[in-house]
Amino acid sequence: MATGVTRTLLTRAADVVMKERRPLVMMVRKAPFHAGHIKNMLAVTEMGGIIHPPVPAFYTKQQSGGDIVDHCIARALVRY
Repeated sequence: MATGVTRTLLTRAADVVMKERRPLVMMVRKAPFHAGHIKNMLAVTEMGGIIHPPVPAFYTKQQSGGDIVDHCIARALVRY
């Protein structure tokens, strides 16, 4: 997304969202990141994107992996 290169339908859709200045929330994988990852995330943020790492909250005592995914996505949807 930081370079504007789109090779798949998903990246093209994200590119159009950013072009139209609509909110784009990217849930990037967790660490470790190298400098290239961080620079690209900064570039996306400067273009108006939102970087939202999927950090699970274990205090809600999820019962399965699906519950963890649902909770992370719900947090991103509610916030943005």
